[in-house]
Amino acid sequence: ERVLKLGESFEKQPRCAFHTVRYDFKPASIDTSCEGDLEVGKGEQVTITLPNIEGSTPPVTVFKGSKKPYLKECILIINHDTGECRLEKLSSNITVKKTRAEGSSKVQSRIEQQQQQMRNATKIPNNVKNSPPKEKMFPSSPMDDIER
Repeated sequence: ERVLKLGESFEKQPRCAFHTVRYDFKPASIDTSCEGDLEVGKGEQVTITLPNIEGSTPPVTVFKGSKKPYLKECILIINHDTGECRLEKLSSNITVKKTRAEGSSKVQSRIEQQQQQMRNATKIPNNVKNSPPKEKMFPSSPMDDIER
C-alpha cells in the first residue's frame, strides 16, 4: 500500500507547472542527449527547436504549434526509489507539428528534379541531327477511331 500525496501544483499559488507535449512526428535524427528550446509566443503559439545528431542536415528540427490549458487533467509521478506517489495538476497541452524549410520537401525536390530533366531533354547538341517526326508517338488507342 502506498500513500498518495498532492503535489505543489495543487497549492493556491503553485510554484511549479506541468505540461504535456504531443508531436505529430519525431525524426530519428534528433539528438536526445542534448537540450532543446521551447518558446511560447503571442496567442499561445509554441516553437520547439531540437538539435539533430552531428552531421545531420539541417542541424536542428523545428516544431510549431499551440498551447491549450488543461482544466481537470493530472499526472501521477511515482518515485520507484523512495516509493513516493505524487499527484500533480497538468497546466497545458502543447501540440506541435514538424516544420520544413521552404523548398525542402520531397515533393518540391522531385518537381525541381523533373523540371531539370525536362530542360536537359529539350537541349539538343549542335552535332546531332533531328530525325523526322513520327506520325504517331503513342500506340493506337480506341479513341483514334472516333471522328472529330
